[in-house]
Amino acid sequence: MGRGSEDVGLGVQEIDTEHDLLLGVVHALERAVDAAPRAQVEALLQQLSELSRVHFATEEILMRLHSYPDFAGHQLEHARLVDQIEQVRAEFAKGRVQPTRPFASALHHWFAEHIRSHDVPVARFVREAGSGSP
Repeated sequence: MGRGSEDVGLGVQEIDTEHDLLLGVVHALERAVDAAPRAQVEALLQQLSELSRVHFATEEILMRLHSYPDFAGHQLEHARLVDQIEQVRAEFAKGRVQPTRPFASALHHWFAEHIRSHDVPVARFVREAGSGSP
């Protein structure tokens, strides 16, 4: 992963690439919420929503393929975040809310922590299942 101190690469190329993309959009949103035109913030929220859905589907397929034991809990974490992003995106589109730097920073923290606490165990499980290790 190319994020320096956020190096949370899992060793699963597809997932690592998608994590880089997601964190890149979150970084762009962090910079945009203070000064960017409304259309740019809206586009970033839309991109974050779409990328999150695609990425979470990728992870969920991988977990199902390998019969990951905490699939339901992991899927619930994904659903909660997608709902939060969608709520902010919809309210912003209606002009009812303006995403703030604390919101974008909270997203950044959520993704980084989720990768460390949820995705690392999935990657370990997938690697072990693929190698035939117990």
